[in-house]
Amino acid sequence: MLQHFFKDAIDQLIVDVTAAVKSGGAKVWAVKLNSPVQRVRFMSKMIQTSAASGLTVREALLASRQTIVQQLEREMSKTAIDAVIVNGFDTSAKDAPTEDKVCQMLESFAKSSVGLPVSVVFCLPTFLLDLAYRKAPNFWRLVSSHIIDFKTGIDIPKELEYDVMPSVPETTEVRQKRIELLESQLAEIRQRFNAAPSDQIPTLLILAQTYFDDHQYEKSYEVYGEALLQLVGANSPLNRAKVLYQVGVILHIWGYYEKAAQHYRDSLAIRMQQGDLEGAAATLHQLGLLYQDLGEFDKAIDFYMRSVAQNKTLNSDAVSASTLLHLGTLYEETGLQAKAVEQYREAFELYRRKGNYRGMAMSLLYTGRIYEERYLYRESVKYFYTAYSIFDKLNLPYKDIAAQSLAEIEAAVGKDEFEKFVKESKKFSPKKDLPEPSES
Repeated sequence: MLQHFFKDAIDQLIVDVTAAVKSGGAKVWAVKLNSPVQRVRFMSKMIQTSAASGLTVREALLASRQTIVQQLEREMSKTAIDAVIVNGFDTSAKDAPTEDKVCQMLESFAKSSVGLPVSVVFCLPTFLLDLAYRKAPNFWRLVSSHIIDFKTGIDIPKELEYDVMPSVPETTEVRQKRIELLESQLAEIRQRFNAAPSDQIPTLLILAQTYFDDHQYEKSYEVYGEALLQLVGANSPLNRAKVLYQVGVILHIWGYYEKAAQHYRDSLAIRMQQGDLEGAAATLHQLGLLYQDLGEFDKAIDFYMRSVAQNKTLNSDAVSASTLLHLGTLYEETGLQAKAVEQYREAFELYRRKGNYRGMAMSLLYTGRIYEERYLYRESVKYFYTAYSIFDKLNLPYKDIAAQSLAEIEAAVGKDEFEKFVKESKKFSPKKDLPEPSES
């Protein structure tokens, strides 16, 4: 599936690098990728695809021993190169620089980038780009109009939140009005003469969640932090567990994996102690997703399976299905396509029992990608077409993903063959019609 995440961006990067080479100039890009595993895979794919296009691209690291420019000069002394791709942050390396040191290195690079001999592509986690905005202004100005973010609607969504929909379904305009009302209520509580600090907690929690639903993560983080302080003297362990969990999700979004893991674990300990099995299942899911991002697949599988087992005891089929989808992507990442399809099919069945058409379509979409990767176009069209039909009826943007995949298959097999596949798809039942793909 990774080629679908990376292909379009890499192809465009290669076009841009080629144009820079032909013009005798150089450009700088920033690729936003939190997962260190995906950063390495992106870099490998970029180098491989560049070579096929006649470009020479080399790898560099943000390390304490050498500046980026020194690494450029070292690579250029070995052979003629067209670009360098920089892995921006590796906490596992022995000489890994601190966050502040990285910002200093990025700023130093930007100041010395005039007359840059080759183009440079930085692969950075979200939090480092956010830090660069504040602490490396020259670097930010250099890359701000050339940032590639893979969390766009065109890719199959690897949704980070355990409950993928906002806590309160509403339009942006309605949510903004609700935020204004909550901010006003909080200000009023604070102005009361006899108000105790704990009086603010309910409003703080709702406001923080609403900021989160509105993707205002910095404000959400700030308000959750204030809520944690207010909860210190309150006898409310489940509220504390909830806040720790949500702060963990925000840190996870930003790419602060170690801090996110600690918040998840602290939340899990409280929830298990308090018998909050539903909350524990959610936290186990998030830990699975975090370790999947880090490439620690054995740990990820363990947490995912524990989450599924917990939800089965609660008869929470819909949330079990969400975890099974993520488990399927993990198996797919590791080349176990038949196991991935098993998870997607089980997720589909759980969603079907609950009448969750959105989830059913997501399961079909993921399954279709596996058949497409195996060049089993007749089968993949059946899944993509059915997923597209559901997304279209629900007016969900994911229909564009299915439509793009269908268009790519039509280009590969020709119009006549494609129309034959579509006709067959109208009679397709995903529950029974297709065999499992083999691992070979």
